[in-house]
Amino acid sequence: MASKPASGEARITPIEKDDYDEWERLFRLYIEFYKSSLPDAQYPRTFERILNPEKDLHGLVLRDSSDRKKLYGLAHYFPMQTPWAEEQLMHFNDLYIDHELRGKGYGRKIIQAVAEEAKKQGCTRLQWTTQHGNPARKLYDELATCEFVHYRMNLKDS
Repeated sequence: MASKPASGEARITPIEKDDYDEWERLFRLYIEFYKSSLPDAQYPRTFERILNPEKDLHGLVLRDSSDRKKLYGLAHYFPMQTPWAEEQLMHFNDLYIDHELRGKGYGRKIIQAVAEEAKKQGCTRLQWTTQHGNPARKLYDELATCEFVHYRMNLKDS
């Protein structure tokens, strides 16, 4: 479990090459939260995609203001094309805030930071999905509307 930021404040920055160990810790906690798993080899592959400017996967982290190496949260997002417009949408894929820091406004701040990045990239909308029972839905309902039901069809096993 993370200790609180030493300065009492954390800031949001892009993911950097030296963030791997802390990023992996947080991403594993995120995957566990959803009662899922990834092969160990996927973590470094995903991290490399985030760092690769030729790929469309982006990430932000919640960083301790006084200790750059300490991370408290992460967000992953990527642009998507829609047939409804020429502009892209931004898909907000993952959000994780260390348990101790939840309810302190950091989730809202990181969502707003992703929204700003989406605007900079010319996206017309930020969208995401979550599980029905996710307690963060209270925050999500304050920031956005929930207009559609999300379905998934597994194509690997069929």
